[in-house]
Amino acid sequence: HKVLQYVKKQTGAGVVLFHADDNYTLKQLSFSPLYWLYRFNLRKWVRKSVKISEVNYAISAIQKEEYEKSFGKPFKLLTKGLDFSEKPECKTEYNTPLQLVFTGNIGVNRWKSLGIIADTLKEINKNGVRAQLKIYTATPLTEKMKKALNVENSSEIMGRVEAEKVSEIQKNADILVHVEAMDLKNKLKVRQSFSTKLVDYFKSARPVLAVGPKDVASIDHLVKNNCAIVADSKEELKAQLLDYIKNPEKLTELALKGYECGKNHHEKEVLQKMLQDDLEAVIKS
Repeated sequence: HKVLQYVKKQTGAGVVLFHADDNYTLKQLSFSPLYWLYRFNLRKWVRKSVKISEVNYAISAIQKEEYEKSFGKPFKLLTKGLDFSEKPECKTEYNTPLQLVFTGNIGVNRWKSLGIIADTLKEINKNGVRAQLKIYTATPLTEKMKKALNVENSSEIMGRVEAEKVSEIQKNADILVHVEAMDLKNKLKVRQSFSTKLVDYFKSARPVLAVGPKDVASIDHLVKNNCAIVADSKEELKAQLLDYIKNPEKLTELALKGYECGKNHHEKEVLQKMLQDDLEAVIKS
């Protein structure tokens, strides 16, 4: 922020800001005085930067709404974009048992939310294996994490996978899994953030299962667009999974809703045009 403001002072160049995480509100949890000393200092510099900016982008609807109230300036939504112009290749036939796939980081207690899925599947599979979870992650694992996530016939840690193989793994999956931490500290940390992985999920035209608090930006986006199986408790998750296991044709409908959400909110051409138009307007002003 200091560098930005120095450059602005020396050159008078226009300032365009992109806010990817919550670096301003006080809705955080920490008992460290140093954390709060840093937070209040950061807030001061963020406010100064926003004050000298011509355009501000927020990564989520929650962040946009809160920052507009905090700063009294308009914010625009800018997220990851992909090409959604082609007809989606949805699955119409599903594996038996259903294959649920998670790819990515399971730190900051996301593994506990995956553990909820594993426990739920264990119950569902008591009288026969009906659905399984495969977890591809490079996150270093403790014995506690391994015990929670390696559940016989229900959940398995597959380990690290090369980036170029991820799309193929997702394409072969029946359901793609997204999780957020349930504990208050980590929930507040990601409350305004948006997981760009969801855009990849929408593009793959595979149904999405999300487990986590419904008031964090990523899951809020899924709820508002009605394009995923969403649960924040084991009971809710079990009921929904059983419904889709019994009625797998509903998964195709859900996948199409996800693709439509991607087309409506994450079309690369639309986002790039907005960005280009805004930058050109700032240059000319």
